[in-house]
Amino acid sequence: MNELWRRHANYIGVEDAVKDALLQEYLSAAIRPTRGVSVMTIHKSKGKEFSEVLLYEDPYQGRYVRLNATANDIAQARLALRVGVTRAMFRSLILTPRNEPC
Repeated sequence: MNELWRRHANYIGVEDAVKDALLQEYLSAAIRPTRGVSVMTIHKSKGKEFSEVLLYEDPYQGRYVRLNATANDIAQARLALRVGVTRAMFRSLILTPRNEPC
């Protein structure tokens, strides 16, 4: 954006410059190999692939399906779990609280 201002003394074309920068960041993140353990939300994992995936459900927050969930909430939770589980090439493991499983 600084370059746009220096060249033209305005920000015409800044939208395209931002789109290009975001695309470059997306592409570099998508092809960067991961090593070791990666911790991320299910939503951040979309489009990525791992040898194994561990989905952890916290007993106090981050429940996949909350108490008093509506049918829509349950449907969204199923979609999120599907995304998480299908990130694994070989194995997925879902950990839920023993006293109150999902």
